[in-house]
Amino acid sequence: MDPIDPEWLDTSVSIYRCDADADVLRGFSATVRYTGDEDSEPREIGRLSGWLTREVYSDVADAGDALSADGMILGYATQKLLEEHEGDRVLDAVVMLDRASLEPEYRGQKLLGALVDDLLDVLQLEPTETIVVVFPEPLPLVRGAPRPEGEEREAGLRKLAGALVAAGFEPIDDEEQLADDEADTVWWRPFSD
Repeated sequence: MDPIDPEWLDTSVSIYRCDADADVLRGFSATVRYTGDEDSEPREIGRLSGWLTREVYSDVADAGDALSADGMILGYATQKLLEEHEGDRVLDAVVMLDRASLEPEYRGQKLLGALVDDLLDVLQLEPTETIVVVFPEPLPLVRGAPRPEGEEREAGLRKLAGALVAAGFEPIDDEEQLADDEADTVWWRPFSD
């Protein structure tokens, strides 16, 4: 299979209201399709989902907490970043990725950064004004619950960490904490300017 050309990605997004207690956030589900040289029709290669808001100065931590355990973790990490960068720049939006997946045959091509870029482009969000966070969790190839603790999950987390670094993400917590507990690390994509 030829490598994916990110210019031929086509992302479609559905946005929906969240629980009333998390009204500041909107849920989203994105489908990524690709049309290569040999394709007559676009084919689905991946999916992204999570929450977003343009109300960045509201209580994102509480809103995330009202959604789910992952929403709580992402919300508190996002709130921390908002407070750290409040005076540095204009902050216009937050994207909290809950899931990002590629079909197995497209993995290993360092596409996560291109998928996030295309998502931001479709949503008309400026990357230099948008905080993007993700809390990685390796999922089994068959859709379902997260992998149980153990070597298989740890190997999955290491692969995800490599993919996140290649996509321009950095752990929010310092390196020492990352080494101690990779599983509880939220990653963000620093501003590109």
